[in-house]
Amino acid sequence: MSNDRPKSTHWADINADKIIREKGKKDHYTCASGITPSGTVHIGNFREIISVDLVVRALRDKGENVRFIYSWDDYDVFRKVPKNMPQQELLETYLRKPITLVPDVLGDSESYAAANEKNLEELLPIVGVKPEYIYQASKYRNSDYAEGIKTAGTQGCYKKTAQRKPDFRSSRRLVPRIGFLQQVRLRYDKSNGMGRRIRRVLHL
Repeated sequence: MSNDRPKSTHWADINADKIIREKGKKDHYTCASGITPSGTVHIGNFREIISVDLVVRALRDKGENVRFIYSWDDYDVFRKVPKNMPQQELLETYLRKPITLVPDVLGDSESYAAANEKNLEELLPIVGVKPEYIYQASKYRNSDYAEGIKTAGTQGCYKKTAQRKPDFRSSRRLVPRIGFLQQVRLRYDKSNGMGRRIRRVLHL
């Protein structure tokens, strides 16, 4: 790229410059977006996608290698039945279960989640958006995050609190379980060892 090119004032270019400046020069940068495929994708969801994609494009225009991840949070639970869906009574039996277990009552997809994912994935290439899709339900079920969660729980996620003694640290993290997530408060005391206390269940 020519050095005499006028400096862009577009927000995507500004954020791309900020990423390079703050993160330093790297072999590649990773940008991520994602939603829960809980229903028909709307303009708000698209804003989330295109905002990240524009920054990805700005980084690539600057000659950078970029990995664009789109995360399908399809291990989230089915919170409510959309009013425009058929078989309301059937769908109500799947409330509070992972949406990957909810049947596709409008077609023949593997699940309600898969149907919504497929619809979006077929539309995005039309506007030139081609991310790398990651399906979180599969990741959790395969225990792909087990080592990362273990590391976070034993090394990197504790924050000292000014109100407590220096040897007492606490933090909050999300722990995946089968079909739901729980928020857990971790306590660590050098004299007593580590203990766990569940603060609240996020998804049942």
